[in-house]
Amino acid sequence: MSVSIGIIKKHGGLIELKNSSEAGTTFSVYLPVTKENANFFMKEVPELKIGNNERILVVDDEPLFLDLLRQILQTLAYRVTAVHSSIEVLEKLRLNPTDFDMLISDQTMPDMTGVQLAAEVHKINPGLPIILCTGYSDVVSKETAANFGIANFLMKPISQYELAQAVQEVLQKSKG
Repeated sequence: MSVSIGIIKKHGGLIELKNSSEAGTTFSVYLPVTKENANFFMKEVPELKIGNNERILVVDDEPLFLDLLRQILQTLAYRVTAVHSSIEVLEKLRLNPTDFDMLISDQTMPDMTGVQLAAEVHKINPGLPIILCTGYSDVVSKETAANFGIANFLMKPISQYELAQAVQEVLQKSKG
């Protein structure tokens, strides 16, 4: 923590700490805009594609990333069910195979990989589109994803814009 504070202060910034028994601890870091990065912050942000209450099942064994995806997708007007394991995904789909319009899955998870999960999911619901997210994979890439029944492939970290675009593209293709 002291190293982080030193780096932030060295760059003319400040750190704010909020502690709440209900919400936990939040750290906010504020850094000044410099001439070098001012253009980045001033450029026009592309319009985000908003959903139409489609149902998206999201699985990731990393709680922070799972919660981030859930929040982003809910902000974009999707109904989101977020689960921590591939086993939960299969249980939900076996109970109600057509309850979801899309699955977004991590690649590297305990029990089975995203590619293995995609194969199992397509046995239950062959038409369910899947977006695969990963920080690294030597099994699947953007170029080979379709070979595994993956509709789109995203590398982490994923921006809100990238996610919105990918979801819209996949939903458009699945609707015909």
